[in-house]
Amino acid sequence: SSTSKNRSGDFTSGPAGRAVQGRCSSTYWRSNGQEARGRVERPEAGQRAGRDRPPPRLARPSELLALPMTTTRHYVTGTYTPHHSFLADDTYALLLDNVVKGCVDVLVLDARGALLVPKRGVQPQPSWWFVGGRARPGESPQHTATRNTRRELGVGVAPERFVTVNTYSFVWQYREQAPRDHGCADVSIVMYVELRDDERHAVRLDAHEYVAHEWVHPRDD
Repeated sequence: SSTSKNRSGDFTSGPAGRAVQGRCSSTYWRSNGQEARGRVERPEAGQRAGRDRPPPRLARPSELLALPMTTTRHYVTGTYTPHHSFLADDTYALLLDNVVKGCVDVLVLDARGALLVPKRGVQPQPSWWFVGGRARPGESPQHTATRNTRRELGVGVAPERFVTVNTYSFVWQYREQAPRDHGCADVSIVMYVELRDDERHAVRLDAHEYVAHEWVHPRDD
């Protein structure tokens, strides 16, 4: 039999003054992989128009860690052999026109509760965002998080240390590949990990993708 659980929580990201804020509520199945169901709580009309909306702020680490977290289950049927290959830009652009990418993004905190907020220099989000990127066929979400964190931060983190925060759907107006205004769409599993002091000091962001970063200590408002 299946069991379901409801969860909802505020989500914010970005350095002070550039925060993004929203609220998500979802119902998901945890035991035997049945189809997940969910809904997004939409703001009232006045909020959509920008009226009566409180100023955004960063979540405090205690609030982030208070969000319901879980492990994303990974199932493999039979014997699966991946066949990864590099796609030329024109081929990849055609793929982006027709599929939704699967991504794993990571909220990185240090042992003192500071949140790593990198600024991307490339589409589809050339602004303050997460560490992360595409998943590869055959990878578990945790192994994708490990690979992306090693590639983008230069730090190796064991897969079992990543904890799932939630899953989000994004549609982007632009992308890197021509025609750029075709945009793209992602479904992203967002995970959380806390770095040890030695790992934090070893962080070196990929200069090809990131133009800046901050370790942000959210204010207690």
